[in-house]
Amino acid sequence: MGAEIAELDTVHRAQAIIKRTNKIGLKEACVSDEDVQNVVECLVSLPLLPPEEIVAAIDDVEVHVLVDSSHENQLRQLIRYVKRQWINKHSDIGRWTYNIIIM
Repeated sequence: MGAEIAELDTVHRAQAIIKRTNKIGLKEACVSDEDVQNVVECLVSLPLLPPEEIVAAIDDVEVHVLVDSSHENQLRQLIRYVKRQWINKHSDIGRWTYNIIIM
């Protein structure tokens, strides 16, 4: 049961980030722009990190958004979304991660 919940949580977070990515107009850029792909992949992968590393990792992702990118504002908006939805809402960052349980 625990593994199933973790998988659902994983899928839910990834779907929510992809949905937001599309909503803010980055759908085409995810296919054609490697920098956009990297940011989205990093955001989707954050819960795989140890809880104590998530905040630093999201800050690293934000630092690496290229200032001269034509998608800079949208990428920063996506990062703010992830912070608002999952980082700031949960004082216990461990709740944002999921455990991979081998049964």
